[in-house]
Amino acid sequence: MVVLSLLYVRARFLTVELSYKVQDLRVKKLELEDEKRKYLLELSTIQSPKRVKEIANEKFDLGYQKKNAKNVYVSE
Repeated sequence: MVVLSLLYVRARFLTVELSYKVQDLRVKKLELEDEKRKYLLELSTIQSPKRVKEIANEKFDLGYQKKNAKNVYVSE
């Protein structure tokens, strides 16, 4: 009877321990899903054509050609 009682207590202990681990994993999953949503939003912002155009204009001066600009062609 003592052995069965100890086995029952051990089983209950493991059940409680596993339920805590499951709850922790659920919380972690929700945090990761939230982080994923944030990164997807950031990605869509970075990839927007308007942003790409702005960066091209600022960093590489690739905007529309000015009226009196001269074209320079380079051939190999």
